Amino acid sequence: YSIKKAISMSLFFVIFSSFSGFASMAYYEHIDYFLGGVVGVFSLFGVYVGVVLAQKVNPQRHRRYIILLYFVVLAIFLERVVVENLL
Repeated sequence: YSIKKAISMSLFFVIFSSFSGFASMAYYEHIDYFLGGVVGVFSLFGVYVGVVLAQKVNPQRHRRYIILLYFVVLAIFLERVVVENLL
């Protein structure tokens, strides 16, 4: 798949998984609607910026940025897991 198709399919899946999570959490009354609204608005802004940037960046370079982002997130995750287990 091209990177543009992969991004579109990923965002399509996110819509349904987010709605499912929202419905479940709302049913059990575990939602702060104000903070959820703030996150939702900024998420929409982030998606817009991401789509605009994806159109302007070379697909090969975009793929490298995504891989770099994944490694950064993995490093942060592992660091937190290791620190929590040592304390």
